[in-house]
Amino acid sequence: MAPGISIRSFIGCLNYNQGNKVYRVQYENQNFQMGADSMVGCKLDLRDQEQIADLEQAMSPIMQQFGEIETCIECSALRNIQVHEVFYYSQKAVVHPTAPLFDQELQTLKPRGTRALKRIFILCDYDRDGALNDAELNDFQVRCFNAPLQPSEIDNVKNVVKEQVPEGVNYHGLTLAGFLFLNALFVERGKVETAWTVLLRFLELNNNLIDCYGFSGLASALLESKTINSMYLNGNYGGALGAAALAKGLEGNRSLRELYVNGNSVGDEGVRALVSGLVLHKGFEYEF
Repeated sequence: MAPGISIRSFIGCLNYNQGNKVYRVQYENQNFQMGADSMVGCKLDLRDQEQIADLEQAMSPIMQQFGEIETCIECSALRNIQVHEVFYYSQKAVVHPTAPLFDQELQTLKPRGTRALKRIFILCDYDRDGALNDAELNDFQVRCFNAPLQPSEIDNVKNVVKEQVPEGVNYHGLTLAGFLFLNALFVERGKVETAWTVLLRFLELNNNLIDCYGFSGLASALLESKTINSMYLNGNYGGALGAAALAKGLEGNRSLRELYVNGNSVGDEGVRALVSGLVLHKGFEYEF
């Protein structure tokens, strides 16, 4: 991942079970420390449509005031109404959190998110002219989402950007300003997972003092992830044990296309393990 971005795997749900109590919900310091990301109303089966409408009106200003709340949803455990959705949005808040990337109050990307996306833009600007031309933009799309863009779709993207950010498109193509605007737009429209998919495709963990145990954790991520496209692990402390652990993750992963583990002292044993893990990968680029 780009330097400077970190995620806590934690989700807090503030639950209530009486409709009138929501009008007295007050966020004090302890609530912020708890880190409530969701408001979950229980016993939905006991409320009629008029009460539900009143509840929506009551929750709207609370969500606007406290950007930490990403989701407000009601459920009924008794009737099994929207229980699945509660877990879905809770998981989404952990796997694809908004807070590390986007300032809800200012409605803009945070500095660390901007730096991470700027790095990706530079990597995709192959001719270094400060803009992504149609070919570069299409290559970015394929690399991140495994699907090409049609010429008409590329034109539509640039038109959307140009309407909102005139400097986002120039003679050469989509500029950095336009690229950042697009990713911010995804988050604003509730598609934060799109921005995270882009970031995970360009995972960078160089010089992070990661040892063999850390490599084991990354191996588990490789087994579970279908989005990680590149992994930069140069200058860590993986060693032969870390390489062997990483190889197990490579055996079950089909999304990774680039792996860099220079300066990890993997040795001959580690090289053999990595090569065995790469047997089923085609078109793969690696350095170790």
